Amino acid sequence: MGGLMRAARWVLWSWAVIITLIGIGHVLVGTTSILGAGDPNATIDTEMRFAGALCIGYGAAYAWALRSPGAPKALMPALAVITLTGSVGRAISLATVGVPHWFYGYVALPGEIVVVVLTVVFARWEPRDAAPGRAAGRSSGRSPSRTHVE
Repeated sequence: MGGLMRAARWVLWSWAVIITLIGIGHVLVGTTSILGAGDPNATIDTEMRFAGALCIGYGAAYAWALRSPGAPKALMPALAVITLTGSVGRAISLATVGVPHWFYGYVALPGEIVVVVLTVVFARWEPRDAAPGRAAGRSSGRSPSRTHVE
C-alpha cells in the first residue's frame, strides 16, 4: 500500500496547490480566468471572485490535512464530499445547460472524481495521530486519571 499512498499524497498535494492557484486567479482576474466564459456581467464576476476565495480556503484545507498529522481524521472525507458536490454541480450543469468548454468535461470532471477516490483511500489508510505528538495507533499505556481537589 506504500506506493499507492505516496501516489495519492502526490496527487492530492498537486490538487491542493492547483485549486489554491485557481482560486487566486479567480479573485484577481475574475471570469477572464474561466475557459470559454465569454463576457460576464457584474453579478457573475462578483460571484466568481467570491468563489475564488472559497477555492483558496478549500485548497489550504487540503494542504493542512495532508501536512498535519494532527488534522482531524474527518477532514479528509469532508473535503471529498465538497469535491463530489462540485462534480455533481458540473453534471447538473451539463444536463440542464449543455456541454461546457472541453477542459471542464474531459479534464476537470474526471480529475475531480479521481481526487474524491484518492481522498477516501488516503483518509482510510493514512495513519493519523490520535493527538498531536503521539504516535499513530499507540496510547500512553495509562488509564485516564481524575484529579481531585480536597
